[in-house]
Amino acid sequence: MKNAPRLGITALLAFAVSHVGSAGCVPTTSGPADRSLVLEARLASLKESPNAATTLTRARLLRACGRQRDALREVEAASDAARERLDWSALGALSDEAGDTLLEMADPQKALDVFGKHLRAALSTDDRVGRAKSLVDTAVALSRMGVVLRADEALGEARLLAEQALEEDPRTLEHIGITLDRLGQSEIAKRNFELAERIHASRGDATGRARAAAFAAAIASRSGTNAAAFEHAKAVAKESLDPEPNARLCAFEAEAA
Repeated sequence: MKNAPRLGITALLAFAVSHVGSAGCVPTTSGPADRSLVLEARLASLKESPNAATTLTRARLLRACGRQRDALREVEAASDAARERLDWSALGALSDEAGDTLLEMADPQKALDVFGKHLRAALSTDDRVGRAKSLVDTAVALSRMGVVLRADEALGEARLLAEQALEEDPRTLEHIGITLDRLGQSEIAKRNFELAERIHASRGDATGRARAAAFAAAIASRSGTNAAAFEHAKAVAKESLDPEPNARLCAFEAEAA
């Protein structure tokens, strides 16, 4: 099936559910209801708060439950509180979360607005790594909008600033991989996803590992080496409570069929 577009997570989940079994795609070991109960229980144990750390945890749980709009609302409220406290570190982390959530909602223009504000703030500091990561975020949003030349320029500038540091952050590696894939540098993109998967695994982040493995498998499918990559990604996805990596994997496998 060649009709699986690059979707926001809500549409992605719907596409994956409609194609379960159509291309050998199978659900993870625990069913959606089981995962949902665990996620909702974890969410209920954390009260909504302006505290950045609590908000980031709740936002990721809300996103895993498919409640991106609620996640964005809480992140924006916590960002206002962080701005009032002049807590720039917290504000940066919350901005990253807001931008990533908007990308999941298939709204790269708004994500670019968020990442652009973060970039402008980073440019006023001596933090080369922070500026480089903000440039990568800008690049991934631009690439999702189809503005590939500007995305390429932003990515190139980021590498000049702090290439080694960028390769130590799995979130940034995933954004680099997405951008490179859209720039037609798929094999290099795949290596970025594979490195991101290893780092996620070393940190015990099952969801991040599963997501990176799914992206790597999608690229492998286009080069005709998909079988082993998809089997590996399926095995990894079973460890994640978040349905997004498995849904993404199902959509990629249906597209490759």
